[in-house]
Amino acid sequence: MAVNLMDEAFIIKKYNEGINAVIALVNSLLIENAALKESVTNLTSENQKLNQGITEIESRLNKNSSNSGKPPSSRLSEN
Repeated sequence: MAVNLMDEAFIIKKYNEGINAVIALVNSLLIENAALKESVTNLTSENQKLNQGITEIESRLNKNSSNSGKPPSSRLSEN
């Protein structure tokens, strides 16, 4: 049960429905929160990997024959 907007009227409605409705709502929110935390963790990890890849690509692009230690023809064969 994903609740997009939980205004005061919604909370009062659940309260008036009884303790079981409140418990169900809290449990639903806890499950949704755990799923969102997992998504954030996964996205953070993926973002770090992508940033590392970008750094490696930028490093390769910034090399030229004067600073790479290899002649241009051997660098071309690596791509």
